[in-house]
Amino acid sequence: MYNLIIADDEPRIREGLLSLYPWEEWGFHLCGAFENGKKVWDYLARCKTDVLLTDVKMPVMDGIELLRKISENHIKIRSVLLSGYNDFEFLRQAIVYGAKDYILNPVKPEQLSATFLRLREELDKECNNYTQPPS
Repeated sequence: MYNLIIADDEPRIREGLLSLYPWEEWGFHLCGAFENGKKVWDYLARCKTDVLLTDVKMPVMDGIELLRKISENHIKIRSVLLSGYNDFEFLRQAIVYGAKDYILNPVKPEQLSATFLRLREELDKECNNYTQPPS
């Protein structure tokens, strides 16, 4: 299981992300849900997290600023951005800061599933590479 956290300032969306998707079946343990990037940043200082699913626009610290801080501090985490905005600049910044995907709201379950199954596969391969003895 890989540790996943979710950040979205809209309670309805956050609750939907928490309850409507089979995270455990996809290989992810849901460790927390936060309403802004600052709370995520504080959490990351204390807890190992493998994947972050975050909204782009949030109060206090938005998703792009959060990804910038993660990148600048060399925190090893895979990020997926959610947005209601089909905005090229948000997408460009997400790429610059290493996001693995940019998903538009409303979320299509098949897109979310494909993204997280791909992430699990990447993480599995990475873990296998670390555990294999050198030849």
